[in-house]
Amino acid sequence: MPRPTHRSRSWRRIYLRTPGGRTTVHYERRKVNPPRCAICKQPLNMPRMDRKAAREGFRTPGRPYAGCVCPKCLRDAIKRAVRIISGVLA
Repeated sequence: MPRPTHRSRSWRRIYLRTPGGRTTVHYERRKVNPPRCAICKQPLNMPRMDRKAAREGFRTPGRPYAGCVCPKCLRDAIKRAVRIISGVLA
């Protein structure tokens, strides 16, 4: 029976055959997908925030929507907002 911590599906099960012919189960954490832009869905240029990276204290950039939107989409959104406020697109 696996340890109680390994019974959840947050652990990936890897089935290995030993030289003696038995099949054993190894457990490892699942891979974390890279963060993606909420608009264009491209991967963001920041590390994958697994537990280890979160403990190391990685800081996201100081601009608005950092960690959610890529710089290109943010620039386009700011331009669009300024044009709407100034009345060019009104």
